[in-house]
Amino acid sequence: MSHNNDRHSDLPMFARARNDERQNTELRVEIPKEIMGVIDAHWMARSGAKASRNDVVNEILKEWAAKKWHEASLVLKLVPCNPDASESEVV
Repeated sequence: MSHNNDRHSDLPMFARARNDERQNTELRVEIPKEIMGVIDAHWMARSGAKASRNDVVNEILKEWAAKKWHEASLVLKLVPCNPDASESEVV
């Protein structure tokens, strides 16, 4: 098992390499204190701190990922080929 992104050497090192045996992966990020304060306030107001900070961040990222997935789906439906591809590349 590799602990770096050597399979994807062109990718930035935002997290540990993906382990296909696990359902989750670790994400490390530095964010402004103000944003962390809002996340903590949401966490406290939402459930009296019954949920973890991790739960709140996952909730936020899940919603963001769903919006991005929907956006990508629409692009593929409306533009089914690469507009930058030369005519000889388009099948």
